[in-house]
Amino acid sequence: MRNGARNSVTLCTFALVLTLTGCGGAASPESASPPSATASDPTPSAEPTPEPTPEPTPELAPVTTTLPPEVMLTGAAFDQDGVDAVVTEPLDAWALPETCAAGAPSSAVASRGVAFGDGAYESTVGMHQVAVFADVEAATAEAQRLADVMAACAAVPAEGYGTFVVEDVAVGAQGKGLAVNYYGASAGDDLDSALGYYVATTRRGNAVTLSGQLGGEWTVGVSRTNAVSTSQAAWELLCIYDSAGC
Repeated sequence: MRNGARNSVTLCTFALVLTLTGCGGAASPESASPPSATASDPTPSAEPTPEPTPEPTPELAPVTTTLPPEVMLTGAAFDQDGVDAVVTEPLDAWALPETCAAGAPSSAVASRGVAFGDGAYESTVGMHQVAVFADVEAATAEAQRLADVMAACAAVPAEGYGTFVVEDVAVGAQGKGLAVNYYGASAGDDLDSALGYYVATTRRGNAVTLSGQLGGEWTVGVSRTNAVSTSQAAWELLCIYDSAGC
């Protein structure tokens, strides 16, 4: 009986040890690992990357190809106030000397010229011409063609008509001036004091203009001053052809 009781106590003690070890002993590797994610666990999402805002495309200003009367100089610009203009539309030729002929602005979509005075008694004729083109590129090409004609004309002495000198003019874009010296080098004078006249061309946007006072008995210096002044006035009237507007 005593041995049976002892065995019974030993078995109970062993069972108690097993129970305590399983509940409060060292944890197994499986019990130390964090629970693995299952399909039902929410997955953290990355922060969305904002899309760059596209820069707005600038709208191109419409190109003006009409030729309203307001862009032409009046007689007052040539000291011919009250004189009716002789109008040429379209232009049959740029108003350059015959030996420097540049022909008409054939690629223009619209062109017009106004003249004031008849040239009688050695008086001058005020001249303003405007040619409008489909775009700035075409106008640039025409202004360059005029400059090339002037340069070629000045490079060859004109028999019986004097000489020509081409100068840059600080008006608008591609400003050029042509001085007509009636007597050329034989006069022995400097250009400003030589008898002759001066015309100037310039471009604004898709329009090209030529202005000056043709003929007369002025010196080139006086005529140049007047031509540059009228060229500036003409350029200001052409603001509707400028992408920046008026």
